[in-house]
Amino acid sequence: MLWSKWLGPDLYSMPSISNGKVYAVYPNELGANAYRLSRTGKGDVTELKNVLACFDLKTGKILWQNWVNAEALSSPVISGNNVYLTCLSGKLYEFDKNTGSQLGSINDVAMSPPTIVNDKIFVSIKDKDKPGQEIVSVYSANGLKQLKKINSLTSPLFVDDLYKLSASEQMNFCGTRMLHYKGKNYNVMGDKIICSSPYDGSVTWSALITNTITEAEKPAATMPVIAGGKIVITTLSGQIIAFDPSSGKQLNSWQTNSKTETPATISKGWIYSGTEDGKTVSINTGDTKLTGWNMFGYDGSHNTVVR
Repeated sequence: MLWSKWLGPDLYSMPSISNGKVYAVYPNELGANAYRLSRTGKGDVTELKNVLACFDLKTGKILWQNWVNAEALSSPVISGNNVYLTCLSGKLYEFDKNTGSQLGSINDVAMSPPTIVNDKIFVSIKDKDKPGQEIVSVYSANGLKQLKKINSLTSPLFVDDLYKLSASEQMNFCGTRMLHYKGKNYNVMGDKIICSSPYDGSVTWSALITNTITEAEKPAATMPVIAGGKIVITTLSGQIIAFDPSSGKQLNSWQTNSKTETPATISKGWIYSGTEDGKTVSINTGDTKLTGWNMFGYDGSHNTVVR
C-alpha cells in the first residue's frame, strides 16, 4: 500500500487520473449524499455539501480542493488543462486542473456527464421548452457559454429527477452521454442509436434498437463504446450489439442473459459486463481485434473521445 484516503461512507462517482494527479468528488459531511438537497426551482441546490479534490498520484498529498453542490455524475472528466463535471443537481462545472480555480458553472439541468470535443462540450439537458423531453446542448469548453441546442437530438426524459436513482444506478449513470469517434458523435436517444456531426448536429444515420425491453425511468441502452472499429451498446434486456460506425448496420450481437445497465468493457476479444443482480459476465467473441475499451469511461481521464 502506497497511500490511502478515507473520503466518506458513500461515494457514487469514481476518481479520474491525468498527468500524475487524481481527481475525486467526496461528501463534506456524513450523510451528505443521502440528504435530499433543497431546490431553488431551477435545478440548483442551495447548499454546498460535496468537494472536488486533487491528489498527487504517487504520494496522496492533497494539492487543492474546491466546492461542488452535489455528487458528480459518473466521474470528473479531464480535457486539456481543465476538469469538468456534472452533478446530480444538474449543474455543470469547469475547474483549472492545476490550481482548482473554478472557471465556470451553469445550471441548465444536465442529465448526462459531459463529453469534451476540442473546444465544445456536449451534454444532454432537460428541455425547458418541452417538458418531459431532454435535448443535447453544446457549450464552449472555456467559460461554459451555451452555444446551441441540437433539435435533432432529443428524446423523452427517462428520469425527471436524478436524485431518484438508486445508489447503484447513480454509480453507473451515463444517461444519453456522447461518444466521439473519428470526427462523429454517437449517442442513444430513446430507442435509437444516432450518429451525428459535432459541428452542426446533423444526423448521419440512426438505427432502431430492436429486441430490447423498456422500463420507466431507464434508457433502452447504455452510452455507446468503441472497440475494434465497431460501435457497441448494451441494452436493458442484456443484449450487447455491435454496429458499423459509418452506416449504422448491425454487425454482431451477444446475450448476457441478465439485465444490464452499464456499458461493456472490451479487451482482446473479451466482453465484460456487470449485471443488475451483481454478476460479472464475460463473453469470448473469438475476435481479438475487438478491443480498445478497457475501463468505464474509456481511460483515466474519463473523457469519451477516441481519435
